[in-house]
Order: sequence, then C-alpha cells, then structure tokens
Amino acid sequence: MAKDDVAKAVEKRRDDALRRAPGISLLDRRDDGGYASPAEIVGDDVRLGAALNAARLAEAVLKA
Repeated sequence: MAKDDVAKAVEKRRDDALRRAPGISLLDRRDDGGYASPAEIVGDDVRLGAALNAARLAEAVLKA
C-alpha cells in the first residue's frame, strides 16, 4: 500500500469516528473558506449556554 493510500485510509477512519461521536460536528470543506468561522465555532457554545440558563431558571421557578 502506498504512503498516500495509508494516509487517506487513516484520514477516513478518523473522519468516520468523529462523525459518529455524539456532540461532534465535523466541518470538512476542501475549498476556499473551508474552515469554521468564529460565528460557527461560538454559536454552539452560545446556544448551549442559553439552554442551560433556561433550564436553571425553570428549575428555580418550579422550586419557588
């Protein structure tokens, strides 16, 4: 097996494992601008933080 073939096989296994992992999004665009923008990276954190805050507020209201 050629070195390039081995590298491609390893890359495929890595990408497949990442795609199956819960909570992971694999951004794999091989073109100009094929990287995550700051908005795409922090967007998930902002949504998670908002959801967590909403859940905590709901718990506080239910306890009151």
